Amino acid sequence: MNILRSFSSAAHRGFVCIIEKYYLRDIRNVDGRRWERMDSARQFNLFSFIQRYPAVTLLTAAIILVQLATYVYGSGATDFATAQRFGALQSGDTSPEEWFRLATHLFVQIGGTPHLGSNLLCLIAFGPLLEKIYGSVKFLFLYFVTGMFGGIFILLFSSHVIAAGASGSLFGLMGLYLGLIIKQHRLMDLKNRAIIWSTCIINIVYTFSAPNISIAAHLGGLFSGFILSFIVPTQSISRARERNFLLEVGKLLLFAMIWFGLLNLPQYLPDSIKKSPVITKVATQTNQFASRIKERLPGNQKGEIIDDANWLNNRYNKMLTMLNNLIDIYNESNKSASGNQFTADIENVRNDAEDLKTQVSTKELNADMDEAKQILLDMLTTLIQSTDDLETKVTTGDVASANKFSLAIHDIEAQTKRYHVTITDIGDQYGLEYQ
Repeated sequence: MNILRSFSSAAHRGFVCIIEKYYLRDIRNVDGRRWERMDSARQFNLFSFIQRYPAVTLLTAAIILVQLATYVYGSGATDFATAQRFGALQSGDTSPEEWFRLATHLFVQIGGTPHLGSNLLCLIAFGPLLEKIYGSVKFLFLYFVTGMFGGIFILLFSSHVIAAGASGSLFGLMGLYLGLIIKQHRLMDLKNRAIIWSTCIINIVYTFSAPNISIAAHLGGLFSGFILSFIVPTQSISRARERNFLLEVGKLLLFAMIWFGLLNLPQYLPDSIKKSPVITKVATQTNQFASRIKERLPGNQKGEIIDDANWLNNRYNKMLTMLNNLIDIYNESNKSASGNQFTADIENVRNDAEDLKTQVSTKELNADMDEAKQILLDMLTTLIQSTDDLETKVTTGDVASANKFSLAIHDIEAQTKRYHVTITDIGDQYGLEYQ
C-alpha cells in the first residue's frame, strides 16, 4: 500500500509538471490565461471525481457489478466454472468464437475480494491523471488494448492457466507512465523518475515471485502500454479544458459497445464464414504457433491437464446454455395454446447437443479428465433424450412426457453438482492463475 501511495504521489507531482510545461505555449496561444493545474491529487468530492473522470468511474462500476454478479448468478469469481462463465480466459482455446474473452476477462477478478480491492485501488490511483492526459475515450481505448495484449500473451505464453483480472490493463497504465517519463524526461526531476522506475521494478519482481500470478498478462500489458505511449498522442490543452460530462459518457458507452461487439462478432457469424478456408487456416496456424511456444515452457505436462480442463469446461458451459434454452421453451409452451411453433427451436437444440456430444466423445483428454468427461457425456445424452419428451409435450400436451422431461432436467441438475466438484478438484490440484 505504501508503494501504491508513493507511485500515485510521484505520478501526480511529476506529470502535473510535465503537462504544465509541455502545454504552456499552447495555453498562452489559445487564450493567454494562466494554466489551471490538472492535479488529480486535489481534494474532490465523489460527484466531482465522477464528472472529471468518467472513464475511470465507469470501469470501476463495471468491475464491481460483474464481481457481484458472479456471486448472485454463480458461486463467486473464485469458482472455476463461474469465472469461465463470466468471461475468464482459457489458454487451451484460441478459436475466434472465444475472442470475446480478451475483453470480458478484464472484469472478472478471479482472486476474490482481495484481488478486487487491490485492482480497484490501482485503477483509481493510476487512472485519473492518464484520463486527463489522453482524454476519456482514448484512455478507455488504451485500457482495453493493453488488457487485450495481456490476454494475447496469456494465450501465447501460458500453458496452464485460467486467467481473469484487470492487472493486464493496470500494468498497461504503468507502461504508459514509463513511456511518458522517457518522452518528457527533462521535465521531471530525478527523485520522481526514480520513484516511478523503482515502483515498476518492484511490481515486476512481485509478478515473478508471488504465486498464482499471470506473468504473461502483466508483461503483455506493461510492454504494450510502454509502446503505445510513443504512438498514441495526448489530447490538446483546448480539448482538455472541455468538460461535457454527458457527451463523454455517451462516447464512452458507444466505444465500449463497438469494442465488445467486434470481439463478440465471430460467435454470430454463419458457419459458412466461420468454417471458411481462410478462417480455418488462421485459427489452425495460431494454435500451432501457441503450441510450439508452450512446448518450450516448463511444466508442460501440468499445462496440458489444465488446458484440457479449460476445454472441457467450455463445452460444459455450452451444455448449460442448451439446458436453459429447453427450460425456457418448456415455460413458454405452458403459456401458448399451440406448441408447434417451438418444434424448430427444440430441433436446433437437439442438433447442437448432438454436435457437442460428438466433440466431447472424440476429444482426446488427459486421463485425469476421464471422470469429468464421462459426467458431461451423460448429461448430454440425457439432454438429447429430453428433447424428444419436450417435443411430444409441446405438440400434444401429453402430461407423461412433461413429467419425463422434468425428471430429466432434475437428473442433469444433479449431475452438474458432480461435475462441478470434479472439475473444481482439478483446478485446486493444478492451480489457477489470476491477474
